[in-house]
Amino acid sequence: MSGRQAKNSTAVLRIVCAILFFLFTFIYLYYYQADVLAAAQHVLSDGQTHYVKTVGTVIIIAALYLLHLGTLGVTRLTKKAYALTYFPSFLVLAFLTSFSLHVAKGYSLLTWALVSAILLVVYVGVVWLARQMQLYDNDVKTNRGLFSRTMWINLLIMAAMMFLVGLVGNSNDVFHQRMRIEKALIDNRAEETLTVGKKSLANDSSLTALRIFSLSKNGQLGERLFEYQLQGGSQAMIPDQQNCRFVMLSIDSLYRHLGARPRDPMPTMEYLSLIHHKQKARQPAHDYLLCAYLLDKRLDDFAHEVGKYYKVDSIFPKHYREALILHNHLRSHPVVEYHDNVLDADYKDFLTLSREHASTQERKNKVRDTYGNTYWYYYQFE
Repeated sequence: MSGRQAKNSTAVLRIVCAILFFLFTFIYLYYYQADVLAAAQHVLSDGQTHYVKTVGTVIIIAALYLLHLGTLGVTRLTKKAYALTYFPSFLVLAFLTSFSLHVAKGYSLLTWALVSAILLVVYVGVVWLARQMQLYDNDVKTNRGLFSRTMWINLLIMAAMMFLVGLVGNSNDVFHQRMRIEKALIDNRAEETLTVGKKSLANDSSLTALRIFSLSKNGQLGERLFEYQLQGGSQAMIPDQQNCRFVMLSIDSLYRHLGARPRDPMPTMEYLSLIHHKQKARQPAHDYLLCAYLLDKRLDDFAHEVGKYYKVDSIFPKHYREALILHNHLRSHPVVEYHDNVLDADYKDFLTLSREHASTQERKNKVRDTYGNTYWYYYQFE
């Protein structure tokens, strides 16, 4: 292979690997891990700085590529081992995006320091071995061309490192949904939160609290709450900042939305009852109270309270109508007489479907397909 051909082959290899690196890191950082990085920066800076997705992505990619160039200068790896010069960059990328569900309890660097030290020792050994093999790699045919063996070996190495980054990085759906909702609420983009993970069955109490807050901000709490997976009952409506918590979003924003902040943390129902008793409750707090009764399946209490805040007719929120239909079918002397021809027919169909299969799981799956977005489904199966 002539000197010109060798330089051309090396240039092609470097360009292809660089394109793969830039594409992967941009898509991974900008479209998948941006909210995780925002949470990481918020916690590590104690809320003093904020992550800007576009700027952060560009800075991180530039820094990682400079790290690659530094590694290349030190190792001088070429030919079949060239892609290994990206390993330190991918290791740092994996570290940056590994922020976990337990981040708010404290972020420990010890585990990562130990793992990184071991990996770097192994990496030094591999680089040394690759350098020895590189001295004897004079196979012209395997080192030349876009579809050469050298190219494919490097592409496989790049693919393996990308796979490992994806494996190590935070891929927890619930955490991603939580951070996406929190960031949207912080940026006053509440309408965007309604589509986040709507069809996902994964959930926890913190995500439930965020869903309820975002629905309330959009004026949709009584209309759409039970279209989502929920966990924790009424106690999950207001985070206790221990088992149920916000990471980036201030709990004060929720209290301002409802009407007042308590001096000391208290259970949801106690707090809602207190601000209503002291007449500090804002309009959203009325829906919080009514939905708290529904989440805890306290139909009688709901029926007693709903008339204080809504005219009981055919146009008040959907889940409140469903709850009253259920209340009227379960009680021989309901607190509020309420009937709706369409909803009465739907409820009878719901009951029929829920009795068709012997297996509880079969019934649940069958009914979910048709009535999974109703309060009736939540009341009977969740």
